[in-house]
Amino acid sequence: MAGQLDDIAGAPFLANASSDRLTDICRYLEGMAHRIANLRPVKRDLERMEAIKPWQDRLLALSKADDDETFEGLRYLVQEFRVATFSQRLGTREKVSAKRLEVRFAAAESALALR
Repeated sequence: MAGQLDDIAGAPFLANASSDRLTDICRYLEGMAHRIANLRPVKRDLERMEAIKPWQDRLLALSKADDDETFEGLRYLVQEFRVATFSQRLGTREKVSAKRLEVRFAAAESALALR
């Protein structure tokens, strides 16, 4: 969670966040607090972390490409997936699922010749 906190509240992210995204950042932080409060059972939390990991890894690969707009859009989408996975009651800004992530990531990776 320390990495996630740095990702959503670190200086580079906040400096580049548009004003309409600030409420999203608050929701992501609230989602983290909800996750911590409901950490038991740990096994379920670990399973959910495994559902997030492939998207975080693919996002890291995209961060090395020179396409900030695509990267930022996917970065927010991964955060929305975290909310949907760990704190569903908070709701998401847009519909998000593993299937939707796959479509968006595949398109970005194809456009950037990463896959």
